[in-house]
Order: sequence, then C-alpha cells, then structure tokens
Amino acid sequence: MTTVRGCQKSCAELQGWHHYRDYEGVQRTMERVNSTITNL
Repeated sequence: MTTVRGCQKSCAELQGWHHYRDYEGVQRTMERVNSTITNL
C-alpha cells in the first residue's frame, strides 16, 4: 500500500496528466494497471 500511495501522490502532483490519456498506448496501460489494482 505504501507504494500505491506513493504513486497516487506522484500522479496528483503531475500537471496536465489527463492529456496523456489521449494516447492509445497510454490509455491501454492505464486500463491494465487499473484492472490489476482493482483485482488486488
């Protein structure tokens, strides 16, 4: 959980991160990571 919280904090600090979702490869990766975390 410490690692997940650290990642969440880092992501929250990034500005404009939502623009990366426009890229198909990034979108697929984000969906895969989200699925992995949800299944944990």
